[in-house]
Amino acid sequence: MKHKIRLMDTLERTKILKLIQQEVIPAIGCTEPISVALCTAKATEILGTIPEKITVYLSANILKNAMGVGIPGTGMIGLPIAIALGALIGKSEYQLEVLKECTHEAVKRGEKMINTKSISISLKENIHYGTKEHPISRLHFDTGAGTPYPEYFFVARHWHHYMEILYIEKGSFEFEINLQSFTLSQGDICILNPGDLHQIKGNSSDTKHNVILFDPCILDFSYEDEMQEKCIRPLINQLALLPNIYHCGSSIHAALSPKIKTLMDTAAEMDSGWYMTSKLLILDIISSIYTANLMQSVQNAHAQTNQKKIQNYKSVISYMEHNYNQPITLQALADTIPCNSQYLCRFFKDIAGVSPIQFLLNYRIQKACILLETTNNPVLDIALDCGFENVSYFIRKFKEIMCCTPKAYRNNHTQR
Repeated sequence: MKHKIRLMDTLERTKILKLIQQEVIPAIGCTEPISVALCTAKATEILGTIPEKITVYLSANILKNAMGVGIPGTGMIGLPIAIALGALIGKSEYQLEVLKECTHEAVKRGEKMINTKSISISLKENIHYGTKEHPISRLHFDTGAGTPYPEYFFVARHWHHYMEILYIEKGSFEFEINLQSFTLSQGDICILNPGDLHQIKGNSSDTKHNVILFDPCILDFSYEDEMQEKCIRPLINQLALLPNIYHCGSSIHAALSPKIKTLMDTAAEMDSGWYMTSKLLILDIISSIYTANLMQSVQNAHAQTNQKKIQNYKSVISYMEHNYNQPITLQALADTIPCNSQYLCRFFKDIAGVSPIQFLLNYRIQKACILLETTNNPVLDIALDCGFENVSYFIRKFKEIMCCTPKAYRNNHTQR
């Protein structure tokens, strides 16, 4: 009997070991940063040379889990060194052991790449416009009584990986794009590149504007012609940018305006063949800007804006948005850049107009409002889910910001 049990144990052990060998993949270090290093290595191999600049877009989970993780053999933590080494010495054939040939010299080269600000890491928002088959959306915004914007149109400072074309039908707006201010009036056009930090505010309760949103990747074709090489691919890879503002009266506005009006109408009507027509119109619009020699390299465009300040702001906001339901200290926010807490407060308030802690509080209250409107969860649970450790403090701050209690807010806003 003991012999049979021992034999069964041996068979089971063999099966388990075989299963482990099939399912478990060896990795050097934690999988999140090593996965990013593997992607970087593969992209470098396809490129055929070490890139001068690397821009990485990550999901919230990857960004959060990899932020403070050490990379074995480097004495360093975080994604930048993993990305740098992936480009410099990584071999994709090693899979999650992509960095196993790392040396002290490679680490030094990686540090140099980081110090020259050759690596940019951003959050890729999980937002999808349109459908998988027709990934273009056309939106229309009115203001005034009976609309979602009874007093004036306002969209707070944000960014996304989509391109956005805006056409002002009526009234005037104040645009802030990458911390620069512009006034747009009836007939003016704005084009936002992926990653542009922007905020829009209408100047009255009587404005109208239309918007087209699309992922620039829909313009990519496998056939490498001049347009793909010199125009479309640089836009998709964010090596080139389109100008943001096109005022009435300029020659480029005269060329773009009828095409953009047709695009807005086509995407709104959604008749047979609307998507193909819309896609061709977008290509025509971009082609007009390209042939007018108005496309800018990223280096030239960024030289006119404070990109370091913008990237720091995005990093802090991204950390808040994906950790708001957890305890967050001022020092934790400062560590995302990194900097000291005094500098964080100065630069953040200079952009947002409030301290980072006040911004976080406002964001948590916004999330609480959504839960009060859309769920039947108890106020205590909502407070905890939004990062408040004390329900009395949550109710007090909610009243300060929303001018009513959470219960009163729910009664006034519950969807029926």
